Amino acid sequence: MMVSSLKTYIWKNFLGLLCSGIDVYIMLDENFDINSSSRIDAKPHSQRNEKSYSHRFLYISNETLQQSGVSYMNKLPRIQYTAWDRTVAWLYTLSNFSTVWLIEQDVQWYHPNNMTKLFNLFISNEANILCTNIVSRTNSWNHWPTTKSDIFPDIYWTGSFSPLVRWSYRLIRSHYQYMRLIHQNRLQKQFDIDFRFQEFIFATIAKMENFTLDVYNNYHFLQIGLNIYNDDDIIQRILKGKYILHCVKHDSILTRYTPNKLARIIRRNYTKQN
Repeated sequence: MMVSSLKTYIWKNFLGLLCSGIDVYIMLDENFDINSSSRIDAKPHSQRNEKSYSHRFLYISNETLQQSGVSYMNKLPRIQYTAWDRTVAWLYTLSNFSTVWLIEQDVQWYHPNNMTKLFNLFISNEANILCTNIVSRTNSWNHWPTTKSDIFPDIYWTGSFSPLVRWSYRLIRSHYQYMRLIHQNRLQKQFDIDFRFQEFIFATIAKMENFTLDVYNNYHFLQIGLNIYNDDDIIQRILKGKYILHCVKHDSILTRYTPNKLARIIRRNYTKQN
């Protein structure tokens, strides 16, 4: 999970996944003291089991990112280092996984079981990128690079819509190798920072390496798009069976209530409408 800071609803979503058996980590965009008295669970220090999840709250410094050459993985807003960059740099250091799901903080869900259902549906799927949509070079897209590159010929340019995406270990290692090329002064033309944008560069590398790309957007319980949903919007989508939503950018009814209580609220709402 990639987040700007450890807000209450992020904490709740993290605990929900963890208690569902997911090996979940949070990459923060700011340094966070796990022993701080301001921890959201508000338990006294003497009552905490630090070993249970203290290692699951991560932060990679800007200095480390600069040394590894990871930057501008996020395009909007145009900030050099974000949780996306920190996550990619951290994944560079790991080797004990075959695939990893990355979840932006504005992806929320009705019940943690909805997320485990999605993960389980694709356990046997061997795609190196699994995302909600793939954009080919023939399509109009606002995020294509505006310059050319000898390392990434435009015949391979591919985009992926990835607020909720799964990458393979092979893909991450290939990304690492290509970032090394960028920093070895082997460029024939000026290299635009748009080439680092994760929704462009990972899919493009996959195409260049003949890796497989796949989508999961044909499942009814998913609503992954560009609209920003308020609580009324969320209720309407849950009534239609949409249980994983993007974009939800606040502490919504999905995190303010337990699933059982939310179900009662939705039933009342449905009765009033009918």
